[in-house]
Amino acid sequence: MKLFKKTALAVAVSAMAVAVPAAAADLEFTGDGETIVLADVIFGNGMPGVGSEETLITAPEVTFDLTRGGLNGGDISVAGSEVATIKYTLGGGAIFGEDLSTTARVDSSNGGAGAFNLTVAAGTVTYEVVQGGAIGDNTITFELTFGAAASELDSATFLGYAVKNLTSVLNPSSDSKRVELGVEYVEAGTTDGDAINPTETDQPLVIFGSQAPIDLIADAVDFNTPDFTRINVGNAERTFTGGTSDGRSDFDPAGDITVVNLGTLQLQRQEIDTDAFPGSGGGLVRKENGDEFDFQGGDDHTLTISVGSGSMQVGSSVYLSESAMCTGTALFANTISAAEATSFTLAVSGSTTDLTTEYNLCYSVLTGSDADTIPEVGDINATWGIDFFNARYDNIDEEAGPFGDLVRNGCIASFFNIPASSNSDTAYVRLTNTSSVNEGDIRGTLYAQDGTVLGADVAIAPDLAVSATQIFSTEGANRTTGAGQEVIDIETAFGVSGSDYKGRARLVLKGAFDTCEGLGLIRSASTGALYNMSATTQGNEAALPNDGNNGN
Repeated sequence: MKLFKKTALAVAVSAMAVAVPAAAADLEFTGDGETIVLADVIFGNGMPGVGSEETLITAPEVTFDLTRGGLNGGDISVAGSEVATIKYTLGGGAIFGEDLSTTARVDSSNGGAGAFNLTVAAGTVTYEVVQGGAIGDNTITFELTFGAAASELDSATFLGYAVKNLTSVLNPSSDSKRVELGVEYVEAGTTDGDAINPTETDQPLVIFGSQAPIDLIADAVDFNTPDFTRINVGNAERTFTGGTSDGRSDFDPAGDITVVNLGTLQLQRQEIDTDAFPGSGGGLVRKENGDEFDFQGGDDHTLTISVGSGSMQVGSSVYLSESAMCTGTALFANTISAAEATSFTLAVSGSTTDLTTEYNLCYSVLTGSDADTIPEVGDINATWGIDFFNARYDNIDEEAGPFGDLVRNGCIASFFNIPASSNSDTAYVRLTNTSSVNEGDIRGTLYAQDGTVLGADVAIAPDLAVSATQIFSTEGANRTTGAGQEVIDIETAFGVSGSDYKGRARLVLKGAFDTCEGLGLIRSASTGALYNMSATTQGNEAALPNDGNNGN
């Protein structure tokens, strides 16, 4: 039994209290109490998340105020030894994680300060645990005994006890992510003439919530906005356009660059969503001990950079930098091997501050005598993996992107209705380099009618001189005309045969020069007549002064 007596202040307040019409009591946070918003990953649910049901969380301070902040009087006894009860219920499947089944254990809980307190305005009130409170229970009932007539109880406070079995409700895949505490008070006597209803209750209070503690944030540079950085065909595709000129139509190597900033990347610790949890005081999401969520030395971090289209240059480097100009490296730098041209994974390490700083994702290509053709690359994505040291946590992979696309300037043209060489009709495709300054090779991608890629970004013709025209056909073999011009067979160039696909193919040609025009023809086997099948006659990128009609 624990005895609570009125204080001197309570005596003065009690003297002024008068009975008013009954109003609902109020369950509220008091002291340092607030909704405790925890990192959902600490309640692991199989990745590996072993044993997180046993994780103990200390409950916040809540008070059931019978006076509604002094608007009413408290519960006043008419005679001595009257008895009231107050029952607390944990929702969401939560249970007590420490034994509160006796009054002595309640009194020794909360670091010895006690988990249950009464505010008495007059006389004395004592309490005893009469139901629940054991480890595994989700309810506890206190019996409150009023020591004499006119004893008055204003409020009851419950705090500092351990709760567990939170995995099912607070884990990352849970739909609810909240645990509530409910209360019911049955007053002492029924005809006291005080302002207390025979049974008092309030809406349950959210004492625990959870949300994701971190997010990987990418802010990618849009290379389709000024200055339209491009792989410069005017410099044999060995540099990126730079400076203030429009890279779509700037083929002058002067001012070109070999390092591009793809955008920023940050593993960001998350602020508590106070809209979802208005009972929280905000700040960063918490760990099980109440500290802000952070990383410890045993946590393993990896960063994966993957490419969805094209590839990175072999021998180039990808790294993080604190500088927007990509000077200096941070956390990691990787020189791309042939096996890593489309994906690589590196371990990263550092303090929580190091790991959660915003960095620039930089791409540096080979220079000087090592310079080589830069492949087109796009749909670059980052995945940050965390293997937590604590086996009760769920490991996570955070994804962000895409970055890119880094494409060549120059021209591109599409040709449809390309038959197999085994068909009776024959296709002829003419691509003319209409540039006045740049020559370059021709690359192609061939798509079957069902969308199958028969060859991607294949170099199918050598350098095409300024104002020259290259002819492609489906004759079945390369041949040289009487005038000495080579006619390149499409299937031979891509290493396929007519049996590799059905229907008509689509041919996309890219010229390593700034402007081009194309003409697609079909020769009828029965008449020998040539029919214009071109859907795209000018394939220049949509940028002045070489604006094309296909928007590429």
